[in-house]
Formats: sequence, C-alpha cells, structure tokens
Amino acid sequence: MKNKFTLLSVGLVAVAVIVLIAVSTIMSSAAQIAAAKAAIESARAAQVAAGGQAVSGVLLTLTLLAVVLTWLAALTIIAYSLYKRRWAPGPNAYWRRTETQRTAVPRPAVPQQPDPLQQLVQLEMLRYLRNGQKQPPVPQYLQQPTWPRLPVEQHDDHDGDDDEWGLG
Repeated sequence: MKNKFTLLSVGLVAVAVIVLIAVSTIMSSAAQIAAAKAAIESARAAQVAAGGQAVSGVLLTLTLLAVVLTWLAALTIIAYSLYKRRWAPGPNAYWRRTETQRTAVPRPAVPQQPDPLQQLVQLEMLRYLRNGQKQPPVPQYLQQPTWPRLPVEQHDDHDGDDDEWGLG
C-alpha cells in the first residue's frame, strides 16, 4: 500500500507539474500574442505617421516653391516696368515711356504740348501786361481783413506806483 500511495503521489505530482508547465506555456503564448499585436499596431501607427510627414513635407515644399515663384514674378514685372519707363525730372515729375530703338515702325513726331496750367498763367500775365497793370490785383477773398481799432483807455496811476499790471 505504501508503494501504491507513493506511486500515486508521484503520479499526481507529475500530472500537477505537467499541468503547471502547460498552463505557463499557454500564458507565455498569450503574452507573446499580445506583444505581437502591440508590435503590429505600433508599426501601423508609425506607417500612418510617416505618411503624414511625407504629405506635410510635400505641401511645405510646394508652398515654398509657390512663394518663390510669386516673388520672382513680381520682381520680373517691376524690373520690366522700370526698364520700359523712366522717371521724368521736374516739378511735375511722372513716369513716362522711353523710346526704344527696337521698334520697327517709327512713331510720328508729336509737338510738345505745354502744361495747361502754365498756359493759363501765361495768358493771365499777357492780359495784365496788355491792360498796363504792373501787378495783378489781389482777389477780395485773399485780402487781409481790416478790423476797426479799439480805443486804448488811458489810466492815470493815482497812487504813484509804476506797476503796469495793476498789482501794486
């Protein structure tokens, strides 16, 4: 009996050990499966992040290219307009076209027209000279108004002080 009991206890211990090994193996496999799933999810997240960074980089490059091309176009237009026109000096300065020698058809000669304001000033000066006036009359609205002068009151200093402010 003793032999049977020992054999039975050894058998039960062996079964318990086998069950423990099986359970630990199953648990280890479950942990490995969970770790593999986590690795797959992190790889997917990294893939999405890499795609987002690629799109962001492309959009940034395209934006920079658009800004550079806009600046180049603006500078080209300004340079071309400065090349075709020049600043005319004088009191009535303005931008005017310069004549280029590359034009195939020569332009007809246009007589220079004086400034209309200058023509009016000259006409008025000639009219005053014709009438014999040395200087044009000043219009009524530009003349200085003459205000009547108020009489100044004379005060005698009765107490002998020479205080002109009356303080004393």
